[in-house]
Amino acid sequence: MKSFFLKITLIFVLLISYGCSYQSALAPIEKDPYEEMNRSIYEFNENLDKTVLEPVADSYDFVIPELFQTGVQNFFNNAKISL
Repeated sequence: MKSFFLKITLIFVLLISYGCSYQSALAPIEKDPYEEMNRSIYEFNENLDKTVLEPVADSYDFVIPELFQTGVQNFFNNAKISL
């Protein structure tokens, strides 16, 4: 009896999940009006990250003294505290 209810429940869950995943052929395809601008901004951000920000982040540990790094870390930890 327990196996029967388990099978019925499994079939019910599978049917529901299939219904949720089905996409109607009549559903309109929404086009992003800002897609071109978003792509150009994304490309700019990727290039900025690779050419400027990554080298700065990589050289931070090498160039900045540990005492100053600790001070910067403490500043940002204190800035997280809500007043």
